[in-house]
Amino acid sequence: MSKTFCALPFQHLCIGPEGTARVCCVAHDLVSEHGAPMSLNIHTMDEIWNSAYMRNVRRGMLKGERISACEVCYESEAASGQSYRTHTGLEPISGRRQSAATLAKYGAAAGFRVDQRRASSSSRSAISAI
Repeated sequence: MSKTFCALPFQHLCIGPEGTARVCCVAHDLVSEHGAPMSLNIHTMDEIWNSAYMRNVRRGMLKGERISACEVCYESEAASGQSYRTHTGLEPISGRRQSAATLAKYGAAAGFRVDQRRASSSSRSAISAI
């Protein structure tokens, strides 16, 4: 198992009540553009999801780099051997494991954009209502 890889940046985004985004619910850093937090009050979901910040996080994950936003998981793993990444981020939502190599191939072909996201019918309805 990789000490840094997490599938969440490829399938998940945490949106706070004020509209700002994080890679996941335990990440420290906000998704940002030119140093300013990105927010659904200003940006579309697709702009945030496929921002340079998110694409760089995905590239870094696939290269085995430590991502600053993910320090909470790295620190938790150093202390206890477990983290949100080891419990959730290694198992894609669909229940099928995807290797880093599979995601790297997809990522490179897509420019590290993720254009197709799974969404429940209720979240699709909520997004289309916005």
